[in-house]
Amino acid sequence: FTALPYALIEGYVVGAISHLYDVQTKGIAIQAVIATVGVFSVMLLLYGLRLLRATPRFVPGVIAATFGVMAIYLVGLIAQAFGSDLGIFHSTSGISILFSVVVVAIAAFNLIIDFDFVERGTAAGLPRSMEWYGAFALTVTIVWLYLELLRLLSKIQRR
Repeated sequence: FTALPYALIEGYVVGAISHLYDVQTKGIAIQAVIATVGVFSVMLLLYGLRLLRATPRFVPGVIAATFGVMAIYLVGLIAQAFGSDLGIFHSTSGISILFSVVVVAIAAFNLIIDFDFVERGTAAGLPRSMEWYGAFALTVTIVWLYLELLRLLSKIQRR
């Protein structure tokens, strides 16, 4: 019952963020959409061809990297609340662009974990109600990937 309100709020917020970026750099939102579809398609192909798998070593590494990114975001948010800026979030420096590329890669690797969750759940015969968890995981990862690509493209175009 919370899916519809969540989807509406998320759609509004992502749309507003996209609009703000698009005002600064015309056409960047559609570029980010195309890039997101491209990354998703490539990761799905690599997963489907069994070139990338969610192995016991891969999953903890990606999860650790994801938590690392979350920690950096949290430190940046706290620093910004106290009037400081880490620089890697908004600047167009090489380090900032490299950071965004790494975050995009981590988000893309999270897709592999999501695909594996869906595949394993289907193979295990999980109840249909579990489909929501797989769909939600994919949605969150895709939105994160889109927002990171939007930020990366913005940095590149402002450079």
